[in-house]
Formats: sequence, structure tokens, C-alpha cells
Amino acid sequence: MVEDIKDYEEYTYDGEDGEDDGEYVQWEEENALAMAEAKIMEEIFPTTIVKFESLVGEQYLSGCDMDAVSVDDGYRSESANVMRFVLNGITYKAIEDPDDGYRSTCGVLEMSYDKVPNMFNPHKVYVRMNEHEDIMEIIDLVTNQVVLELGTDHSDSYYPFCVMRWNPLGLADNFGK
Repeated sequence: MVEDIKDYEEYTYDGEDGEDDGEYVQWEEENALAMAEAKIMEEIFPTTIVKFESLVGEQYLSGCDMDAVSVDDGYRSESANVMRFVLNGITYKAIEDPDDGYRSTCGVLEMSYDKVPNMFNPHKVYVRMNEHEDIMEIIDLVTNQVVLELGTDHSDSYYPFCVMRWNPLGLADNFGK
């Protein structure tokens, strides 16, 4: 593992001209260390899959991040959305299953050791399941606004689609701004 990081460091540089002033390399090294740490943690502690329903109730939301990753199903590689969020200090991650390009579903929800770059003061929220779709909603208890939605919308049964919505303006600290 250490050799991988060392090799990675050798190929990083700062600036378009290839000159190394240390700042970009330092950021890359810190990022590489965080990725290596997450990989080691996942090797030691296997992934835990979580059912959406198990999160229902009052919680504290303290981070959320959206990203995209490449997903390879053995036949082709596609871009897929990823949502990471922190409830009660535990990071959860869901990756979109792009299916055939016309349909998509929310893949499994799992506990993760990934770092969530967008962290904030904990907000008391309520997690509920939407009765009409397979979607988890997280509601800020101060503003009564839905701040996070995650799941699969089956309103058009032939074309289900993955739902990953993050509304930071609904949080009490940001409301009305």
C-alpha cells in the first residue's frame, strides 16, 4: 500500500509547466493518503449494506456530497452518480445503477469509510420513506423542508429512475438565504 502511494507521488506536479512548488503535490498526497486509508478500512471492515427503512426516525445530518464515478458491469463502462451523506456520525453511500441508459435505479445503500468533503454542523432531521415511491426523504425539523431524497422513482414503471437530490438551502442554517 505504501509503495502505491509513493509511486503516485512521483507522478504529481504543480502547475501546467511541470514546476513543483509543493502545494498541489501536498494536496495530492493528502488525498492519496485519505483514499488509501478508506481502502484499508474497507479491507479490514467489509461493506455493510443498509436498508433505507432502518434509518427512519430522528437523526442528525452533518454532511452530504454528490459525485460521479465510472461503473463497469463487465460489458461496458458508464458514468454513475454517487451520493454520500452523514447521519449520526456514520457515512452512507449510494451509487446509481445506470442499467441500460434509459432506466436507472438507486443501487444499494452501504456504510462507507469515504471522506465527505462537505461537512457542516449537525442538523436535527427526520428520515421517512415516501409512500408512493421507493424513496427515502430527510426533512430538517426546524424548517420542515426536504433536504435530501434518495431512492428509485417507479412512477413510470417502464422507465424507473434513480433519485439523488440534495437541497442545502432547506437546512436551518441556510434557510431563506
